[in-house]
Amino acid sequence: MLQCWLEAETNWKKLILSLNWYRKNLRLLMAENETLSRQKRKSGDEVQFLIDKIEVLKEQRFRTMEELNSFDEMLKGGDLDLKNAEQLSEALKADEEHILKQISLACGEKMRLEKAYMEKLIYRDTAGKMVTHVNDLILKMVEEHKNKELKMYKLENQLAKEMVELEILKGSLKETELELESANTNVNQLDSNYGKIENNIMKLINKEYELKSSVAVKKKNLENLEKSWANKTYLDSPLVIKKRKLSENITRLEQSIEEKEEVWLEFQEGCLRASNKRQKQLERINFLRKQVIMMEGTLERLDKNLNEQKREFHQVLNSLENHRRKICALQVAELKQGKMRQQAEENTRELEESFINLLKNLEAESMALQQEVWELEEENEKKVQTTDMLQRELLEWNKKYSMAIDLRKEIEEEKQKGGEIAAMKQEIHRMEIRFSNLRKVEERLTNDLELCLSRRDSIIDSAEAREKRAQTSGITVRAQAWRRMEDTRAKLRTLSRESRQLRKEKLTCLEHRRFISGEAEFWKMNVKYLSHSLERLEHQIKEGQIHCHSTLEMTVMRQRKAKLLEELKNGRYRVLGKTEENLAAKEESTIKIKNILLSIIDKLKKDFPLLSLQLKQIENTISYNLDPEETENN
Repeated sequence: MLQCWLEAETNWKKLILSLNWYRKNLRLLMAENETLSRQKRKSGDEVQFLIDKIEVLKEQRFRTMEELNSFDEMLKGGDLDLKNAEQLSEALKADEEHILKQISLACGEKMRLEKAYMEKLIYRDTAGKMVTHVNDLILKMVEEHKNKELKMYKLENQLAKEMVELEILKGSLKETELELESANTNVNQLDSNYGKIENNIMKLINKEYELKSSVAVKKKNLENLEKSWANKTYLDSPLVIKKRKLSENITRLEQSIEEKEEVWLEFQEGCLRASNKRQKQLERINFLRKQVIMMEGTLERLDKNLNEQKREFHQVLNSLENHRRKICALQVAELKQGKMRQQAEENTRELEESFINLLKNLEAESMALQQEVWELEEENEKKVQTTDMLQRELLEWNKKYSMAIDLRKEIEEEKQKGGEIAAMKQEIHRMEIRFSNLRKVEERLTNDLELCLSRRDSIIDSAEAREKRAQTSGITVRAQAWRRMEDTRAKLRTLSRESRQLRKEKLTCLEHRRFISGEAEFWKMNVKYLSHSLERLEHQIKEGQIHCHSTLEMTVMRQRKAKLLEELKNGRYRVLGKTEENLAAKEESTIKIKNILLSIIDKLKKDFPLLSLQLKQIENTISYNLDPEETENN
């Protein structure tokens, strides 16, 4: 309110300065008009003087013609006429003084009524501005309350969704734990079966070697026998039959050995798959545990955010209650102002009626000054038209200059980086400039209104001065004043219409400004959401890089495993017989080395957080066990 009052004071001072300047110019114009009217009066007086002289000469001629006949009668009648003329002149002087007093009293009452009317108009304008300001504040508070309620609803919906997701994750974690327990039991059973089968295979391998050695010995004996009996044919001898049976047995043994080798290879592949499956299940469990920890952290954050939002909501409710109290107080004040306004309107109506009655009484007396004031008005209108033309040209040049500056700013801002948010800011700035221009136009119109009022007062003052100077000009002055008042009323009506239109344009500009600010906030929220989604995408890209690295390692390990299996199939690689104790010791040593390496990588991650991606790749290579068929299925 203080700022508004200070602005009003500054505007009032500016108006007073402009009014003084206009008064000086009007005084100069009035002085010029008075000189012209004096010259005109002098010329009119000279013409009338000449006409009177001619009439006097005619009368003298007529009198000279009749002097000889009735000189005595003329002397007697002249005495009587002189006495009557003196009486009439005294009566006319008394009437003129009485009329001048009535005119002065009527002018004083008119000035007083005009001042009271202007004060009431100013009070009504200030009250209307206060009411509009209060309504704007109420609308702003309602919009803020709605926005905060929407934020609360959105946060509650997000919390409910995340709680549902957390419950789903907990259920999936329990399922994975059950699957892990079942997988552990299956792995233990497979380990026991693996040991038994390995022992059986070792026994079969030993038997195979023994059979192969016996077969080789028997082959040598057969070759010796064939060499010794090469010249003879004993097809039906028992040795030949025995030889055939032995060869058949050898082929059968070779077939059984090949089948057992295939079974052995399949068993090794199954063991590798089971171990890989177990490690993947462990990795999945660890990943799910991490997700559970992350979700618990998000739950805590959401609880904190909920508490903060509740606090903000309570604060908003308190502020709303305070604003409601203020609004009630303002409404009470507005009711009081309404009553005062009604009283003021009634007073203004009474004053207008009395003023109209006075003007009607003065109408008959003011017709005499009409012709003289018409000429003055024509001259003044010409000067006003020239000033209006100059002011319009000035306004047009100012508009062109402001438009050029705005275009230059828009071009520079379009060249720079900014996007849609910068465009919205430019539009907001443009609307503010337009709003300031409209305010200037409104101030200019108020200045013109005050100038019209001052001109009206100056014309009335000049008319009163001329009436005091002139002897027979009361009727024309009153007619001129009545016409002047009608013109000023018409101008006041037009100015009030223009001011209403300007207020409507002002309201539309404010609404458009609010709409643009809402759109700017919406675009800001979209930018924030896009930045958040960009961060998510970057995180997903990093995870994809880690996954690609792990798949590359899987392919390399799979190729190595395929080469080993091909060598086993072709007989190039031979599986060495190892005991269970050696295998367990080797497994323990590899697990220890792996744990040591993983601990070292964790320390490096803590010390060097920027190299987390590369360290994650190394960690995947260390803690990886190949299961090619399962990876293909996945």
